[in-house]
Amino acid sequence: RGGGRGVSDSYINIANQLGNTNIHWTLGSKNKSGFDYINKEEDANRDSSSSVYSQLRTFSQLNSQSSIEWQAGIKNGTNQQKPQVEKILIYNDQEDIKAKDVFVSSKYNYEFSANQFSHLQVYSENFKRTQEWNACLLDSPQLCGNVNKNLNETKSEVEYQHTSIWSNRLRSVTGVRLRLDEFDSETYNNGRSENRNASLFSNIEYKFAGGVVANVGGMYEEDKLNGEYFSPRIALNYHVSSSQSIKLIYSEAIRSPNLFEQSGVVNIVMDDVTQADIPTNEVVSYLVGEGDGQLTNEKIYSHELSYFGLIPELNAQLDIKIFYDELSGLISESLDLENSLTNENKLVQHGVEGQAKFQLNSDNQLWFTWAYVESDYDFDGNNSDIEKEQRLSAKKSGSLAWMSNLSRNTQLGAAWYYVDNWNAPQNGGYRFSRLDLNLSRTLALNSGYQLKLQAATQYRLDDDPLLYNKNIYEDKLFAYVSAELNF
Repeated sequence: RGGGRGVSDSYINIANQLGNTNIHWTLGSKNKSGFDYINKEEDANRDSSSSVYSQLRTFSQLNSQSSIEWQAGIKNGTNQQKPQVEKILIYNDQEDIKAKDVFVSSKYNYEFSANQFSHLQVYSENFKRTQEWNACLLDSPQLCGNVNKNLNETKSEVEYQHTSIWSNRLRSVTGVRLRLDEFDSETYNNGRSENRNASLFSNIEYKFAGGVVANVGGMYEEDKLNGEYFSPRIALNYHVSSSQSIKLIYSEAIRSPNLFEQSGVVNIVMDDVTQADIPTNEVVSYLVGEGDGQLTNEKIYSHELSYFGLIPELNAQLDIKIFYDELSGLISESLDLENSLTNENKLVQHGVEGQAKFQLNSDNQLWFTWAYVESDYDFDGNNSDIEKEQRLSAKKSGSLAWMSNLSRNTQLGAAWYYVDNWNAPQNGGYRFSRLDLNLSRTLALNSGYQLKLQAATQYRLDDDPLLYNKNIYEDKLFAYVSAELNF
């Protein structure tokens, strides 16, 4: 796949079976040049990225009752960065980020009987960011040295889950999970810290007479840093007929402050310091921000009423949802010495969203989606940073898409996307409006080979940045072509 904006992607996937084991191996790369400008004055941006990645998946049927799955992956890449701390440092090098992500997981499945089955899953992932450069102090230009924003983060988890089918009306899922979060950074954490989390979860489903299905569940969490909490969920499904259903859901959930928010310490540390090119034993450190460990959980109380129906007269299906969400205890600030992190802020969002699909004939489909979201944040105690939460959703958005089979081997797709009042609540938000066109053709070759060729264009109809004011493209038109060979 290649085209404008520096896009150059490649991908290969190989699938095979060795004995009772299915194997899928993937190797790929991604490259893009990023946004062109960082502001409307057309100052050049510096945010290109490149990466290579590989993933291996296996599934082995051990016997009639048990199977085991393995997944492992690795990604290496570089993300360009513009200078972030020019108020303190004079840059001699770029502070580009070298990223390395690794994960591995294993899942053992066991069937005790046709109605009782379990799985045991172990998962671990590591995110490593290396960000090192040479700089001098802005207030003392003769003092220079090496600075870094390196960090190493690991998440490890083990989970056991058991599913029971008690009857045609009753079934349940119960499980337990243990998680360990580790964070190591001289800049962001003053060294290494960790957090442990244990949780129990369960859900019970019961089918009443008259087409009513009830789901009642919850999760109890015990967190070393953030204490205990219980999150309930209740859902009622009413099947009006074989083609229509109504769903009512109430749920509560939390987001616990992470290690950085709760106990992070942001230091800009300069090592290997020289003064007028003469080495010294001095280490220069600037404290930027420090967590006080007093934060509590962010909470959300969610209400949802939805309808799904098939409309045979129009050869269509309709899915629509009305919702009301109350978010409290929001952590909206950035960690610095001027602003301590707090749980002051509250936000209420309510609105409607949905989609309609029309099957015009055997070769043509039409999709229509829409959403309208009102955000209320005028509450006593809210600070000005609550505006950051407005980027959670746009006020109005929608899309119209047409998909057509021009022939058995040729497909055409066209779409229009529209978003209004996106981010930036202080000036009415940004607009996003784009037309997409996609044409693909599949060619049957000799020996079972198959070649898929695709060309696509995207054209912006507005002049606004993309979500953030620094995300600006020079050209409104983006085009690419791709070729995929299957054999």
